[in-house]
Amino acid sequence: MALIKKIISIYFKLLAYIAPKQVGKQAFYLFCIPFKAKLSPKQQAYLNTAEQKELFVEDQKVVCYKWGHGPKKILMVHGWQSNAYRWKNYIEQFNHEDYTVICFDAPGHGNSKGLYCNVPLYEKSLSAVVDHYGTPDSILSHSIGAFSSIYFLYKNGFKVEKFVSLASPFSAQQFFKVYKKELNLNQKIAKHLEAYFNYYTGHPSAYFSLEEFAPNLKAKTLIIHDKKDKVTQVENSIQLNEIVDSSELWATEGYGHGLKNNKVVTRVREFLES
Repeated sequence: MALIKKIISIYFKLLAYIAPKQVGKQAFYLFCIPFKAKLSPKQQAYLNTAEQKELFVEDQKVVCYKWGHGPKKILMVHGWQSNAYRWKNYIEQFNHEDYTVICFDAPGHGNSKGLYCNVPLYEKSLSAVVDHYGTPDSILSHSIGAFSSIYFLYKNGFKVEKFVSLASPFSAQQFFKVYKKELNLNQKIAKHLEAYFNYYTGHPSAYFSLEEFAPNLKAKTLIIHDKKDKVTQVENSIQLNEIVDSSELWATEGYGHGLKNNKVVTRVREFLES
């Protein structure tokens, strides 16, 4: 992996001199590749228990899953390099006579098509899902799925009764900082990357921040983040808790970024059912 990163870094540095307009675009799209893992037979078998629907986002197939037919609707949004199966333990907690649970595989994840994914594509996918299934009563979200869900609510003016954020990042600039460090990108390349990001999204990277989006989150909100999360820092959720008026923060210890623990599942269920 270290050798691959070094080769990519050298390639980008050479490209910056040969074709500077291309280096920003290529660096951006490399940043947007989730490198998805193939679903196991066990995972696929569980997803096949759902009622499935194919939607299209920028001509890419997005696969959606629905369990239950109750009047209370919960939308679950997975994170980076994940898929709808990650919600299995949560889905099984809810009585399907009372609840309808909706999940989807983001572009480039799970059974959905595409090579790339990013926050604007998450937002467009969420828009397509909500257009088809209707506005949910609650959203349960993890990592970049949480960030994208808050952005979706902000951009589209939708309101939900309850919102759960698990281990959310706080800003796009955090992603870029890690990306630049991992590939040892110099200032020239970083400048071109930022320029292409601005072109693609219509905004500078500084715009994509929960400081901008979260004040509009009026839902009753549960925020969970592990103190030793090595992917996104707990400080992100501490800041989010300070911004959102009706929120509570549970800082766990020892559950990691995935927060895959029965106590978390139980706490989320109790919150959504209360």
